[in-house]
Amino acid sequence: MFADNLISLLVLGGAWLLLANFRLLTAGPAGRALLLAGAGGLLFGLAAGLKQPAAVFCVGWCAALLVVPGPLWRRVGLAFVFGLGVLAGIAAGGGYWMYDLWVRYGNPLFPYFNHVFASPMAALADYRDPRFLPRSIWEALFFPFVIVFDPRRTAEIDFRDLRFPLFAVLLAATGLVALYRRLSAGREKAAAPPGSQAVPARRQGLFLLCGALVAYAAWLRLFGIYRYLLPLEMLAPLGIWLLISRFPWRRLTKYWVALGCAVLMLVTLQPGNWGRVSWGDDFFGVHPPPLADPDHTIVLMTGVSPMAYVIPFFPTPVRFLRIQSYFTGPSATPNGFDLRMQELVAGHRGPLFVLFNYQEIQATIVALHAYGLGIDSGDCRRLRPHIEEHLDSPLYFCAVGRLDSFNTRGETK
Repeated sequence: MFADNLISLLVLGGAWLLLANFRLLTAGPAGRALLLAGAGGLLFGLAAGLKQPAAVFCVGWCAALLVVPGPLWRRVGLAFVFGLGVLAGIAAGGGYWMYDLWVRYGNPLFPYFNHVFASPMAALADYRDPRFLPRSIWEALFFPFVIVFDPRRTAEIDFRDLRFPLFAVLLAATGLVALYRRLSAGREKAAAPPGSQAVPARRQGLFLLCGALVAYAAWLRLFGIYRYLLPLEMLAPLGIWLLISRFPWRRLTKYWVALGCAVLMLVTLQPGNWGRVSWGDDFFGVHPPPLADPDHTIVLMTGVSPMAYVIPFFPTPVRFLRIQSYFTGPSATPNGFDLRMQELVAGHRGPLFVLFNYQEIQATIVALHAYGLGIDSGDCRRLRPHIEEHLDSPLYFCAVGRLDSFNTRGETK
């Protein structure tokens, strides 16, 4: 639905490429190591170019390259070339779109970060959604547990997944074990010698954990939206095993603990339900009402419910204007799109209709009032598209008219 699954393939592919060639990355010829870092950065950058929130993973793994084994100049070089690869990937995955946005609106990330680019077509705001961000430093520290007890703090739906809380508990426990080993001479002597086979794997694990933790910190600061963190959710079981493997237990004990964690995650798992619909001959099931004059018809869309999928099922000449959304709507400081739509509606002389979710009827009336319009309640039709079979309330398609023929509520007299 949101393409996060597809984007995760690029992030996980980039991480795998670096991990699978870790010896070359850290101890191989400098030229080949730099080429490998650039290739990994390219995959991460493609993900960010196709969906901007994936940039947090670019930050995470670029930082992780600064802690790999090797002299400082090599680590900085790897991180720098990785960053160049990221830029190339962003250019390949989203460069054309960013250029088009720059030409049209003067903001290559439009509408985001418009407080920096100041495009007249949007408000001077960053357009971030702050609803899911931690509200305090304490909530940020315990966020993996917060989202278990209150999943709506990080998502639009209910779900339960213990991968991150288990990882957080094991990470804290591993830190305490590492501190105890450092303070205990006996434990320090019992640690694996530098030449053992455990050291390279341990360094790979450190690289993976560092990238994931920095990416998580960036995500927590910028978004807090759970689905943006999908690649780390997929990596969490591996991270859990890497942490378990650091405990001073017998191998069999580690296996039993890992099995216990896996069983706990499975029996408590509650997948989120985004309202998937049953299979059918027509996925969308949109049956638009007949229109007397489609060549001169404008349909206004209000509220914030996603409805754009209905547009292709209407006659091609019908024009749709989203006069209310997360981006547009009545405001004391209308943006460029608002002003353009106000001009179009004011000059329109053909049929006018409004499409809205009935749960948003009050917001719809407010938006129409701002345009000098009201709903003709005698000319409304319910739409029940197949894709909305789980919707609590139907979509309504109603004629609208100028307010001088309507009562003060914006409905027909």
